[in-house]
Amino acid sequence: MERLSKKHKTINYFRYVDDILIIFDPNHSDIQSILADFNTVQPNLQFTAEMEENKTINYLDITIHRTHSNWNVAIYRKQKCATFTYIGKETTYIPNLFRRTDINVAFRTNNTNYNGLSPTHHTTDKYEYTQSGVYKLTCPDCNKTYVGQTGRSFPARYKENKRAFRHNSHTLKFAQHMNEYAHSFGTIHDTMQILQYHKKSTHLNTIERYYIHSEFAANNHLNDSQNIFLNPIFEDILNTHLLTYLLHGAESFLRS
Repeated sequence: MERLSKKHKTINYFRYVDDILIIFDPNHSDIQSILADFNTVQPNLQFTAEMEENKTINYLDITIHRTHSNWNVAIYRKQKCATFTYIGKETTYIPNLFRRTDINVAFRTNNTNYNGLSPTHHTTDKYEYTQSGVYKLTCPDCNKTYVGQTGRSFPARYKENKRAFRHNSHTLKFAQHMNEYAHSFGTIHDTMQILQYHKKSTHLNTIERYYIHSEFAANNHLNDSQNIFLNPIFEDILNTHLLTYLLHGAESFLRS
């Protein structure tokens, strides 16, 4: 270090483990040249440089402020933060407990994009078909799928498609596909899969678009392609599902 100090004409040098403080005059020393020399001493150790801001820099647990003729030193305290899951209006009383402390309070929610668009886990009882939400119709002969939503019961939408199929109507995409390719129309249990329960709302539209995007990405959809647009949020969620699937597969493989 003495050699580097002489070469770069630094004023002083302090070190604690891998934290280094260098005092230098920018008129005589170049910090980038100093950093480059440091990183050639040991290839396995690579340093980065943090410069002072507004004549102030934090080093270990002290704050150093540079004046015209001296340095002022004060205790440096890292900002503390406490995070709580938001569960309702009761949660808003929590900041009052920390008002006279130096702890910042942040909130998070379980109502994330991932959770909001995750598949519904349900049983196969009769009650499931009396609700509304997003569904998927699958052709039993070629496995092509149509994703849709309904604010009524699922059987009502299934019957509409079957009626269109019987009358050779082209008003519904799924029934049109079955007629054009002379494919068979299965029972509601064989044909319809409930993807997610939800009442009629704007959020239901988002859920429907997500599942349409999912089938579109798999090149397995019967929905109108002109109404499908790339969505980076949907892509991230699909990639998360894929990663989870691969990780679970790897765990199963290792256990076997």
